[in-house]
Amino acid sequence: MSRIYIGSINLVKAKLKDEFPNKKLIFVDRTEENSLSFSIFFDTNKIFLHINPNIESLKIIASDIEKQRGTHFLYYEEDNFDGRNSLIQSIKKSGNIFDVSFPLFGDVNNFKRQLNNYLSKKDMLISSDAMTWIVSNPPILRIKSKAANNKKELLAYDLDLLFQEIDKISSYTKTINVEDFSNCLFKSETDVFDFIESIFDKDIDKVLQKYEEMIEAVTDQGLLMILLYQLHFLLVCSDCKEKSIYNSETVTSMLELEDILGKYLGSDYNSVSYTKKSQNPIRVKIEMNKKRDLSSQNISYMIEQVVNTIIDLRDFGNKDYALPFLFYKLVTV
Repeated sequence: MSRIYIGSINLVKAKLKDEFPNKKLIFVDRTEENSLSFSIFFDTNKIFLHINPNIESLKIIASDIEKQRGTHFLYYEEDNFDGRNSLIQSIKKSGNIFDVSFPLFGDVNNFKRQLNNYLSKKDMLISSDAMTWIVSNPPILRIKSKAANNKKELLAYDLDLLFQEIDKISSYTKTINVEDFSNCLFKSETDVFDFIESIFDKDIDKVLQKYEEMIEAVTDQGLLMILLYQLHFLLVCSDCKEKSIYNSETVTSMLELEDILGKYLGSDYNSVSYTKKSQNPIRVKIEMNKKRDLSSQNISYMIEQVVNTIIDLRDFGNKDYALPFLFYKLVTV
């Protein structure tokens, strides 16, 4: 029976190699040519993984499956396949859709679990300082997911990029230290958090010098979404400080919405499913010990300005005007 895999191509590859160690994995991006060259003598021990197949490709794949011409699996970077297609409907009905997507940005436990699994397979160790650095400076990317029939943009941890860096480090050591990431591939992307701190430090010169570099690394929408996520984090922390709540476990619980998630029914009066977005307790402790001039009211205003800019840009606004204007407003709060 065919399957659909969604998410990280490297995680899919590793998953298939573990499950089918005796089969050869073939990546297919030209379905018609692959079908015409199929041989019952040489290709029966292969898994053909079709990369983002379109409607025409799905017809050819369905025909090959019906004629028992090899094992055919489908791979999509995102869940953007056409659910009306008969082959996809058949796969969905059989429960053979496997989501190996990148963990969403903020889901630290899932991120660390997948990282540790990969390190274990590579027979590598990682120091606590290096783990803390990675959690605080992760490679990120923007993905799209279907939500209520609308494409929703999300931020996720880029495990493929991180694993590439680990592969490079594994060539000269079996223990990863924080120094090994000094020249890593994703360093320019993770500098976005330093950029955000320069906004809070009201360093307008640095902000205007660096924002185009940040956009090139994570896109304008990605930068604004990261900024929005950070502002929400600061809003909760600031509100706790104003209420003299300094216990990091209590603050973490509030950030993870433990007082809300799972305690209310949906419109159909049934329990609502949810995914807890875990917070890094070290990050919470660091922030609670910082002294900032920003009040929760100030941060709320900043969130409003960022949201308005996101809406403006999605309505065909000009980023060359909208972003500098936004940053000028943020540093003057």
